[in-house]
Amino acid sequence: MNKERFIIIDDDPGIGMMLQNIIEDEDLGQVVDIIDNGQIALKMIPKYKPDIVFIDLLLPDVDGIELVRSLKKQCTDIDFIMISQVSDDEMISDAYESGIEFYISKPINVIEIVSVTKHVIKSQRNRRVLEQIGNTLNQTNVSRVEQKNTLREEIEVIFSELGILSEKGSEDLIQMILYAMNQGKNFQISELYQYLNGYYESENVKRSSSIKAIEQRVRRTIYAGLMHIAYIGIEDFGNYKFEKYASALFGFTEVKKAMDHIRLKKSDKPTINIKQFIQGVIALLH
Repeated sequence: MNKERFIIIDDDPGIGMMLQNIIEDEDLGQVVDIIDNGQIALKMIPKYKPDIVFIDLLLPDVDGIELVRSLKKQCTDIDFIMISQVSDDEMISDAYESGIEFYISKPINVIEIVSVTKHVIKSQRNRRVLEQIGNTLNQTNVSRVEQKNTLREEIEVIFSELGILSEKGSEDLIQMILYAMNQGKNFQISELYQYLNGYYESENVKRSSSIKAIEQRVRRTIYAGLMHIAYIGIEDFGNYKFEKYASALFGFTEVKKAMDHIRLKKSDKPTINIKQFIQGVIALLH
């Protein structure tokens, strides 16, 4: 299998070299170029066609979020990992809405870089396999109902290990994940809420179908899963559930914040990112 090709966009040469060293030392792939200018990146990325791009949020000549939006329109198959010192929740949310896969806070943590990068690589490869499977399914007329039931069972196993299968929002999340898989990579969370709202109303499901109620149930469920994993990490950092789900579904930074909240009873709670959680589950399904 060919190695993944990376491009790093950061005006700090030290960060660029550090990321390149991590990628090459850990044999994650090949760094094609390190670019320190957003306008140059806008021209060169479509030509290089890398698999993964590390991009700084605060570039001197262009907004990193807007750069991602522009590049995603041209290169839908590229995955973006954003790195920044910015900790503003609204800005981080905007970054995810622009199409990034993960947001990593500076200063860089080697373990997190490796974990996140491996997760994105696995997600990319799985996506390609799913595309091939999808083509095969269309050609062989395999029942979509059977496929959906199998996926649902796999999701339920994950939710059971996260301790959230019995949570009120677990069914909402299962339906959202199944729908997101049908939509492909570029789904929006608002889209999923709209779909679920319409689905519940058309099927006369006995639960609140308002978008606000759905969002609250989903957030509480994901938060419960995060806290469950945080408790496991406190008890046993090497536990297979912690290693499998912590970074993949919640991110190293938020899991650590949850662990600190439990241990130190801090008032600041971890942030829930619904899109990251759904994308993470989808990546784990195959």
